[in-house]
Amino acid sequence: MSREHRPDDPDQGWKLHVSATVLTAERTLAAVAPELHARGVLFKAPGTLTELHRLNCGLFYGTSQIGKFVSVYPRSPQEAVELAERLDEKTRALPGPNVPFERQYRRGSRVFYRYGSFSGRRAEFDGVTRPALRPPDGGMIQDVRTDPDFDPWWCRNPFPRKAERRGRPSLFRTRYLVFEPLTQRGKGGVHKALEMTGTPMRTCVVKEGRLHGETGWDGRDGRDGRKLVLAEARMLQDLAAAGVDVPAVREVFVEQRNAYLVLEHLGDRTPEQVVREAGVLPVREALHLAGALAAGVADVHEAGRAWRDVKPRNAVVDGTGLVRPIDFEGACRSDARNVSVGRDGRGLRRYRAAGRRRAGRRRGRRRR
Repeated sequence: MSREHRPDDPDQGWKLHVSATVLTAERTLAAVAPELHARGVLFKAPGTLTELHRLNCGLFYGTSQIGKFVSVYPRSPQEAVELAERLDEKTRALPGPNVPFERQYRRGSRVFYRYGSFSGRRAEFDGVTRPALRPPDGGMIQDVRTDPDFDPWWCRNPFPRKAERRGRPSLFRTRYLVFEPLTQRGKGGVHKALEMTGTPMRTCVVKEGRLHGETGWDGRDGRDGRKLVLAEARMLQDLAAAGVDVPAVREVFVEQRNAYLVLEHLGDRTPEQVVREAGVLPVREALHLAGALAAGVADVHEAGRAWRDVKPRNAVVDGTGLVRPIDFEGACRSDARNVSVGRDGRGLRRYRAAGRRRAGRRRGRRRR
């Protein structure tokens, strides 16, 4: 926190969030902190870049916390609008992820806002304790954090409406109907959808790659969710051309600066789910699954590629019983150099080669 809480600080109101990646956080804080200190405004930020990485990942604190690098607590609606304009001016050249469920001050801005609690007030709603707001007439209402259009009835939105640029209609209105989220995190989400342009309509999988979503630590090419999805599209096309039985790429497109990869829907059951449902698999079935996964890895290697994320949840048992490999956003050519093993799931410790784990431990002992 920038300072101690004072008696005249409000306990709810229009709050601001300034987003940043681990690569831009230092410059972002240096840009906004002097302005906020000069005005005596209360604000907070993560204490370490590691903590910001956890926030932006979306897996540790939930997707609603993605991008919330600097949280600002203005003392009035007027001050909130003034600060939003100033902080937007100071951070225009600094990349950062969008904050889910909040309104953007302007298109492309790193400043986001919503009405909410400042003090962490909570109350019980339908038997569950949730964040709460206090209306002027007393009582409590829920502090809605997942609806970007939520405005409390007792005050109007003070922020100016920005003119929206008109472009082509979204493909999610004309071609794809998303109906089921499968996974969601900072770099993007995976959803089941219906492709509506054909007869009959067919189910597909849409992978989203968010611009500046979970930007990595190495800083070599700023690999974020968008770049990972575009790289996966190219990898899948290369593997398919080499005869590897990967999901077919239906379409790749970019909307609102995020990338989308539309894939053939292979089914919903992974080898991990098969094992979980069975409890204990018969030996014959266990050998079949393990052999099919090993054959998939061999096919990828034969094509001159390294999968780099081999695990039972990254394959699908299709309707014919075949085991089909999926999730190639971290794949690379077998002869690639200087390929990082990040904190984003690729190269999880229990799936790395045993020799590599031992080498890592030896290096660690030498450093100590």
